[in-house]
Amino acid sequence: MKSNKFLNIVENYDTIAVFRHQNPDGDALGSQFGMVRWLQNRFPNKKVYALGENNHSFTLFPQSDDVELKGEFLAIILDTANQARIDDDRYELADQIIKIDHHPIVEDYGSLRIVDSTRGSCAEIIADLFINLDEYSFTEEIASYLLAGILTDTIRFSIETTSSKTLRTAANLVDYGANISKLNQELFTRPKAFFELRTRLSQEVVWKDKLAYIILSQDLLQELNLKEDEAKMFISIMADIIEVEIWALFIEQQDQSYRGSIRSRDITINTIARKYNGGGHRLASGVRDLTTLTLEEIIKELAKTSLS
Repeated sequence: MKSNKFLNIVENYDTIAVFRHQNPDGDALGSQFGMVRWLQNRFPNKKVYALGENNHSFTLFPQSDDVELKGEFLAIILDTANQARIDDDRYELADQIIKIDHHPIVEDYGSLRIVDSTRGSCAEIIADLFINLDEYSFTEEIASYLLAGILTDTIRFSIETTSSKTLRTAANLVDYGANISKLNQELFTRPKAFFELRTRLSQEVVWKDKLAYIILSQDLLQELNLKEDEAKMFISIMADIIEVEIWALFIEQQDQSYRGSIRSRDITINTIARKYNGGGHRLASGVRDLTTLTLEEIIKELAKTSLS
């Protein structure tokens, strides 16, 4: 079983560095800190670090470790389909890599790969891995981090990859001390300023067939004092409109290229995303390095697809 292989590899290293993807979401962070705390509890004599930039707005999670990696170490890379998205290039110095992920396979990197794209989150996979290995190493903190990852990536159990297995895993985490009501409040409540900004951005929505999209220029980001990584969450503005089948948010980068997030109610969009330097899940994908021309092209293709 892969759980035993995972444990065997971990036992061979005194130093373990846990990585996740750039611009982390709740699943990346919940998976990372759940993994770090579990390893620290299970192996108190090992050095275990969480690596990556502290460029997120979640208050639930601690800061990443500022350390110098020396000698042999194991890299555990979470929630990251391809190596270009790994936050912190020092994973390249690792003697061995374990990959744990729930995205469709883009790159088969790592000597051990625990990948299941039918799962709603990476945190779900990790929670089941730990339960299979040693439920007694769980604490309320670990369970809370992992349930936070599940809640954010499944959008509170609302996406199509939410399964009975997802709900059973979440129930197990509640049994280990995670407070689902408290986590929902901490993860999803927003200040009044957020509501006001959301109202302002709703004026930027463009409607084309059954596609709705927003383009955020650098000028608009500066006008609204909005950071690029914070702007991504506003894709939800268009999520509950019954006439919309596909919705997207495109953000202009400092180099004048565009990065985009695309969502769909039931139309497959990751095949389109792969044509534009991106990819992801069937109904939730991302694209990057779009020029003004390719931005126009993908909008036309998404609009046409929204009618299918």
